[in-house]
Amino acid sequence: GIVPEGRYYYRFRNTMNSAVNGSKLHREWYLDCLKDYILWSAKAAMDRFGYVPKFVQFTMMYDLQSRFRMEELPEGVLSEDEQKEFMELLKKSLSYIGNQIILEQKNLSKEQKDYIIGMKNDASAPEYEYGNEDGWMRYGVTVTHPVSSYMLKLRELNVRGGKIEVLGSAKLNSKFPYPSEIYLRLSSKNGSARIPCAFEPNPERTFRFMGKLLAQFVDFQAVIPRKALTGRTKVEFCMTCDSHPILFRNLAVEKSFPLPAGEKKIVLEDERLILRYCKTSLSLEKISMKEHLTAKYHDFRKKLRSGR
Repeated sequence: GIVPEGRYYYRFRNTMNSAVNGSKLHREWYLDCLKDYILWSAKAAMDRFGYVPKFVQFTMMYDLQSRFRMEELPEGVLSEDEQKEFMELLKKSLSYIGNQIILEQKNLSKEQKDYIIGMKNDASAPEYEYGNEDGWMRYGVTVTHPVSSYMLKLRELNVRGGKIEVLGSAKLNSKFPYPSEIYLRLSSKNGSARIPCAFEPNPERTFRFMGKLLAQFVDFQAVIPRKALTGRTKVEFCMTCDSHPILFRNLAVEKSFPLPAGEKKIVLEDERLILRYCKTSLSLEKISMKEHLTAKYHDFRKKLRSGR
């Protein structure tokens, strides 16, 4: 029968001796599986239908995913000639799979999918397109994920005297032009301001395939003068690439950020600030002395009612 809402749990072994991990230590996984299963599937479909149906393409791509998720090739498994053959077999396999099917894969990151499409289309460097505070990489008729969709993580927000320090990191595709600047854009009903960030690549947070760098997190730090906040101030995270502005639209908060899990708003009473969060921006709002005392009073009454 059919089991609704079924779940499959896979326990990862630190010893790396599971059947899945162990297979990567055998040359057959790199060469024979591609020749005798992946490419055989494509040939069988071509012989039967004259084309490769989508469900066969999805099956092929699903099996190829684990090959593209390898950061490094295990030492001593393949000779130099076999490594070249492996890459040629990957490219030949991809020739039977549509670009859209590659982009729809759930277990590949944006930079992995971008690399795969570039590899399939024999393009070491894509065309760059810009617009609407965003950027894209084009391979022929296919445009991969927008640069704005790459994750920006917020790590810390510290208030010291008249300054608000924001620390975080942004994931950048190594193919895309490196930013000349990262900055915060502050906007309120009274106008806007621009706060430059200090930033540098983090060598410990890289993403690779077969040793090739695909993406990397860049750590940044910004200091907002408290006097720059006028009313409710929206804080957006931006960068400039090849003289074009790009707005990050995929924000996430780490556990160290002062926002409880699942919450979108918090009152930092000791700092007299209201912090709000959404997927594309933060907002900061100063609390007046009257609001600060009112919040303290309500908190005191709440504690009395709870008996604390």
